[in-house]
Amino acid sequence: MAKRKIQICNFGFFISFYFAFLSRIFKTKNCRFSFFWNVICLPLNTAALVCFLPFFSEWEIGSSQIQKAVEHISELSYAIYLLHYSIVLYLMKHFIDTSHFSMIQLHLFAVLYLALTISLSYVLYTFFEKPMTKFRDIKI
Repeated sequence: MAKRKIQICNFGFFISFYFAFLSRIFKTKNCRFSFFWNVICLPLNTAALVCFLPFFSEWEIGSSQIQKAVEHISELSYAIYLLHYSIVLYLMKHFIDTSHFSMIQLHLFAVLYLALTISLSYVLYTFFEKPMTKFRDIKI
């Protein structure tokens, strides 16, 4: 059974790598090749990521620092999902014109984006999501 999980994981890795390789070789941009991206690449890439799940389902717990970091990010994941594109990136792109940025400026923009997203997600989780979850769990 463990051998089968590794085979499925390798297959998923191969499919993901294959599409990344194809898009790099043929320089496919999602605006020019929308059919390829939306109908072929994204659904098959999602299926390839699903192939990783059996392998990761029985992964042993790592060091305590790595475990705490993963647990913390997983707690923030819903807040990150809610904020990252719809609020943080949208407002940053609205107020900051990146069309003439150099590569280093784009990297700094990305770091700022990640820092803002994680910080705001922490605030949303701490002051809204966590209290609402505790309130939901109160037995009346």
